[in-house]
Amino acid sequence: MERATPTRRWTSGPRTGRFAVFSLAVGPDGRDVMGGANDGCVYVYDRQAQRRVERVPAHEDDVNAVALADASGQLLLSGGDDAVGRAWDRRCLAEGPAVTLAGHRDGLTFLHARGDGRYVVSNSKDQSAKLWDLRRPSGPAALAAARRAVARQSWDYRWQRAPRAARKATPLPGDASLVTFRGHAVLHTLLRCRLAPPGRPALAAGSADGSVL
Repeated sequence: MERATPTRRWTSGPRTGRFAVFSLAVGPDGRDVMGGANDGCVYVYDRQAQRRVERVPAHEDDVNAVALADASGQLLLSGGDDAVGRAWDRRCLAEGPAVTLAGHRDGLTFLHARGDGRYVVSNSKDQSAKLWDLRRPSGPAALAAARRAVARQSWDYRWQRAPRAARKATPLPGDASLVTFRGHAVLHTLLRCRLAPPGRPALAAGSADGSVL
């Protein structure tokens, strides 16, 4: 099972001196709160006990997205600026990710699950959204290709326009996603995307131009 080991390490918090949580998910009973942070980790807090119960080194860069994959709340999803999505079984977090999803060329901004423990959609700074089946994980070649692609990125989506090449990029080797969606602009903020409930084959994505596709 592939483990995620962050390359950025700090002894007393992020190198900026500030700790940020970019995304939250709440367990089905309202007790557990999961958060993705700028130190590459996913945190789990127990609201009843008023303490942190898990700290998982999940990604090699900021964790921009966390979500729950099914109604049980046991399958946790995370996505980071390392362009990778991961699924974690909360009953055995220390064993590493249960599923890795690699195929984007830039950081993930959002994850949304259909709620059936199977289908997940990801939005990315590479100007695409991808539909995934958690039963079709990515292999080592896809993970290596995503790492190389991220390392070549030289623009900042917060204040620069997306390179033209980003809208015409070919699939990465080993990309196991089911469908890639293009046509929306992912700029300035962590734009969202959503899957319709089971039985309704639809996807919606926000765009930096103010439209919804």
